Amino acid sequence: MPIQADLISGQLEWKQKSLDQRCKIIRKVAALLRERTSEYAAIITQEMHKPISQALAEDTKCATVCDYYAYHAESILRPRVIDGVSPKKEVRIEPLGAILGIMPWNFPFWQALRCAVPITLAGNSFVLKHAPNTLACADAIEKLFLEAGFPVGSFQHVRMSIPEVHDWIASPMIAGVTFTGSTMVGSKIAESAGRHLKKVVLELGGSDPFIVCADADIELAAEEAVKARFQNCGQSCIAAKRFFVHASVCETFLKEFSSKASQIVVGDPTKKETYLSCMARVGLRQNLQKIVRDSVALGANVYWQHQDVFDHDNFYAPTILANVSKEMPVYSQEVFGPVASVLSFSDYEQVVEQANDTDFGLGASVWTKNADLAERIMAGVDSGSVTHNSVLHSHPAVPFGGIKKSGIGRELGDWGVWEFANHKVYHF
Repeated sequence: MPIQADLISGQLEWKQKSLDQRCKIIRKVAALLRERTSEYAAIITQEMHKPISQALAEDTKCATVCDYYAYHAESILRPRVIDGVSPKKEVRIEPLGAILGIMPWNFPFWQALRCAVPITLAGNSFVLKHAPNTLACADAIEKLFLEAGFPVGSFQHVRMSIPEVHDWIASPMIAGVTFTGSTMVGSKIAESAGRHLKKVVLELGGSDPFIVCADADIELAAEEAVKARFQNCGQSCIAAKRFFVHASVCETFLKEFSSKASQIVVGDPTKKETYLSCMARVGLRQNLQKIVRDSVALGANVYWQHQDVFDHDNFYAPTILANVSKEMPVYSQEVFGPVASVLSFSDYEQVVEQANDTDFGLGASVWTKNADLAERIMAGVDSGSVTHNSVLHSHPAVPFGGIKKSGIGRELGDWGVWEFANHKVYHF
């Protein structure tokens, strides 16, 4: 498939803008996001059924990532002089070219902007290939960047088939690829990029452990567990998915967790009080049903399920499973929906081994009042991020990504700029 002609001219024009000019345009993106928050949130809700309150929060977060990079651009991109060598040697961060961003539907604005803003800050252009069920979001994002002042061709949304994706990766006009999605698809993207020696960043799946120790504040842990598992209908790579609870407090936690979860308002995503609505696609619900059904057949217990029902083909009632074991699909697979799996443990060394007993390594959280114990467990867990007594979430200043089959490379922070840059050494 031929690459659009304006990609070349758009990339050149954007690259030649000064850093101050780029920052001014990125600040304009933030201003337009704030002006149109309600408009963009409504598109998100319409396309993938995210509750409107969470869609509004997503767009607000997108504006903050623009603010962060516009403010810190000079520090992130400043030349670095290598100390102790002569003659002078200086490392400058320069753009690679056009970067292809293959983005998912679950956070249709945030995922795209958290990649595109730091990548374009460095002077790269950005080609957005969005999920087929969030194309209106993609069109809105393209229009947003162009209205803010990005040159034509420097930011573009292109609708492409799977074969066309590989054609784009193969094109000499594409310098790198960033992908967020499943491990299976990510491996194919990496294979295609590797064949053409293109830089790739992969943000893939997760099966994050939520470890509740014997001395944890159970009420706090249970309240945060609801957010960690059920926000965005559980459709998040960094959602807590496996809840390891010390045997001495497991029943107490289950009661408190189910009590807090019972307060979730489910229903119409366009209503501001709704916390959880239907899943994004009927196929996702059907897959979740099978995972739960097969796990129950192997001995899992449906400890709690929300009594309110939303009449929609994609709806799956929030559920807590107990008596989960490692041979069950809810343990071994990435559960992308509103189902929490609870397992008990009695030994802290053992729970670290259990937490690491997964192909994934994205995030984790540890709940205890003992700082030394928290440090020991946090150090032992294999993951890209781990939190103590708080729910994991991404932040513009902090590198985000995983290890093992959760991905390659990092987004956000300084790393979000540096991943797709030429660290060019000047020898004077």
